Amino acid sequence: MVSLDKEIKILSTIFILITVFERSHRYIGKEVIKMKKYVIIMMIMIGVIISSTTVYANDNGTDNEVYMPTWMKPNSVIFYDDNLNCKIIEGGQLEYRDIVGRDDIETIGYKDYSTEMIATPNTKVVYDEHGFIQNIYNLVPGTTNEYQLSIVSKARVKSGIMKAGESIEYGEYYNYDTGKKQKCKLRRSADGKKITGTGRITYYTGEYGEAGTHKLVAYDCATKIEKDDVKGGTEVVAENTYAKKTQKYKKNDVGSLPKAILDIWSNSKTNPIKDITTSGKVDNVYSGKITHAAVNY
Repeated sequence: MVSLDKEIKILSTIFILITVFERSHRYIGKEVIKMKKYVIIMMIMIGVIISSTTVYANDNGTDNEVYMPTWMKPNSVIFYDDNLNCKIIEGGQLEYRDIVGRDDIETIGYKDYSTEMIATPNTKVVYDEHGFIQNIYNLVPGTTNEYQLSIVSKARVKSGIMKAGESIEYGEYYNYDTGKKQKCKLRRSADGKKITGTGRITYYTGEYGEAGTHKLVAYDCATKIEKDDVKGGTEVVAENTYAKKTQKYKKNDVGSLPKAILDIWSNSKTNPIKDITTSGKVDNVYSGKITHAAVNY
């Protein structure tokens, strides 16, 4: 079977040729624009068709890694076992009717082969109300169906934070406030005293944080492992720059956060993320900003 990467390269070449053709034949520009749209739809649909036979039988990258789907049906849940075999628990993979007219999928693309999307054994992956990847939960050791955001082996040794002056960019997503694609960014100040970030803020569930050592309560939050794993209890100021809403949370957990700069704890009774969402309802924050002290353990 032809790989998704090869199909994308072929169609990308066609897309470039159409663009060159348009510049040389501006009098048929409208028809060329239609052709571009058809090529984009073809790229997305080939990804859907191929994923139906490869994503759940292990979507392998160049080094035989397995990549998690970027998009699924809204609120889907999938599991990866010891051998990285994938099982759909809720929802399902996208079909043609789910994609037509979706600007968000067309803008971001159907698949993401970044390191943030490499699957790991014994994980549960949850998708948001748009069908975009939201959280990755890790199996609690000694159990068969209990999951937590933090990775026990890393969180217990405190995974660390960026060096002074260091910054990272990752996790491209669709900003529903602006209608544009955006990346998550984290940066530690030159003097090493502060960490700031801009990007998507999500919400998650679970009973315990910090690898099972902290019982989560309202206004607790999780930061990014290995880059922003500051001391537990550190105050985090989170802001929705689009809606101009601000709230304070406490860092008491850590997670992989493949497409987010902060994860705010939630359960059936409390949803503190509502304090800063654009709609005031349970949702992600797409124009997020965070600031907190860079406190090491």
